[in-house]
Amino acid sequence: MSIPREELYTYRVEWSEEDQEFVGTVAEFPSLSCLADSSLEALSGIQQVVLQAIDISEEEGKPVPEPYRSSGTTHVHAGQTATTIFALSAKRNHPCTRGADSSQV
Repeated sequence: MSIPREELYTYRVEWSEEDQEFVGTVAEFPSLSCLADSSLEALSGIQQVVLQAIDISEEEGKPVPEPYRSSGTTHVHAGQTATTIFALSAKRNHPCTRGADSSQV
């Protein structure tokens, strides 16, 4: 069975008091994040952002970070602390994926 690469990364979803939304982040791409109304939307959104970041990096010949673990299991940590967000929006129409800037990948 082939597991999509974007599902192999280390994801985290937390509630942000500051933004009053859930924020999805990924350890291997610390500059990427996604804000959403639900934790599931934040997880889905950050996976889409990662997919876009991989595509952009490969198109530009830049290295793509390897997943920290390759078990294929998506682990989500739902914390209660607010976070500082540095968002990268990508090309697709998902709420988290608008206007990719490859310099932030």
